[in-house]
Amino acid sequence: EDVEELEEGEMSEAGEDFKSECDEGEALQSSELKAAGEAEVQMSCSCGEVTEEESVAEKKRITEYTKIDEMTEESGCTGDDETVGGVVSQIKEEEQYIALECVEQSNAVMEETEEVVEEITEEVVEMKEQEGKKISNFYIEIKESKMYAHYFYSSYSYTEEAKFEESETVDESESQTGSGEGSGEEEEEEEG
Repeated sequence: EDVEELEEGEMSEAGEDFKSECDEGEALQSSELKAAGEAEVQMSCSCGEVTEEESVAEKKRITEYTKIDEMTEESGCTGDDETVGGVVSQIKEEEQYIALECVEQSNAVMEETEEVVEEITEEVVEMKEQEGKKISNFYIEIKESKMYAHYFYSSYSYTEEAKFEESETVDESESQTGSGEGSGEEEEEEEG
């Protein structure tokens, strides 16, 4: 499948699949949104380093695709120290589905989180960068035919002791289509 990969800061086109990914060691730090119809958003993403130190390894997990009007905080990045490392959007039968790439860095520990909510309109809405924070989760809520973006900004500290040594990727988005690869059964959720 050819999904258009957006450049940093480039806005997606209405009605088209897209993906926007941050480089290793980086996470989403700001984003622009625009309503394209009642239940579709156009997006652009900008990235930045999670901590000033280099991470040893990364655990990446791509969440299941969720229809935009069914997204919740739980459908996104819910791990203790995760950040949003990318966004993938698919249009199926004229409905938008979104999956998030959740990344945990072996030396980054989440400190505190603040939720910011903005209404998404046909004008570009900017979820601004917050000093020293990265986006750890987000979802879109549709309420009384208005769309709202919920963004979670978190600060991270760097630990000398790595939590894990090996990088790995678990793709939950594919398990719905039954491709069988990376079903993620071997990865247990760690309770922190």
